[in-house]
Amino acid sequence: MLSPQTDSAPITRYAENRAKWEESQLRYQYGRLFIIPPAHVQDSITPLREAYDPQAHAILDAHISLSVPFPREVSESDWRSLRQVLSSQKPFTISYGPVYRFPESPIVVLRIEPVEHLRDLVSRIEQAPCFRGAADRLHRFTPHMTIAQHLSLEEGKRLCSQLSGKIELGTFECSHLSYAVPDEDFRYTKRRELKL
Repeated sequence: MLSPQTDSAPITRYAENRAKWEESQLRYQYGRLFIIPPAHVQDSITPLREAYDPQAHAILDAHISLSVPFPREVSESDWRSLRQVLSSQKPFTISYGPVYRFPESPIVVLRIEPVEHLRDLVSRIEQAPCFRGAADRLHRFTPHMTIAQHLSLEEGKRLCSQLSGKIELGTFECSHLSYAVPDEDFRYTKRRELKL
């Protein structure tokens, strides 16, 4: 059994020197939960991020963002509460593609299914005690895998048209969620996994 002191201690180290971070990045200092696709998906999608949005690629390889940012350091007690929330969640199949663009936005993404299942999952996660005090979502959660976001509207339209029909659709088994935290260079690194 963990002592109260160990139970409340952070489960990982967080960036102390954030001098290289932009002000808008500070809200992510305690990390988020993601679905990190397996290697065969990374091998096809991550090079697209690198080619069309090196700035986004420098932050994190191909991924599906799930939670809002954690509002504070994550403790062992917090981690247990997340495991409890997910105790009935079984592994499930994710399908990705085709490519599309958010309405009136330059952001080019891959469609992710099953939408409602993932919305329910995220809703349950964000009701865990460790998300109390977290910033509200700006938009309704829509699962996606971003290819490029640092584009003008015209660039986004051209890229979406260019990639349309050229990215192979696929599926993969989601058996865990990843907790990733940005380092001093604002590059996310995986710290823990939540098994489903």
